Amino acid sequence: MARMAKTIVRNGLLVCGVHDGMFSDERTVVVKSRDGKEHSFFVPKDAVEGQKLKVIVSRDEEGVRVTIPTPEAGTVVFVNADEVTLRG
Repeated sequence: MARMAKTIVRNGLLVCGVHDGMFSDERTVVVKSRDGKEHSFFVPKDAVEGQKLKVIVSRDEEGVRVTIPTPEAGTVVFVNADEVTLRG
């Protein structure tokens, strides 16, 4: 019988570049994925703490992925584990 992988899900903070957004209630964040590519997203202003982004972190056999709180109901990006701090 195949063994099912365990997925761990927690809240966390992701190190990223933070810039002003188009509107006063949003920010643009630049996230580096584990393949080294940079991705930009608009997020709500309250989703940012300093130079870190509040994210949902999932970890399983495929690696660490974060859900970015975008207006499109979240976007998932694989990141390096050392870029994430778990909370709670």
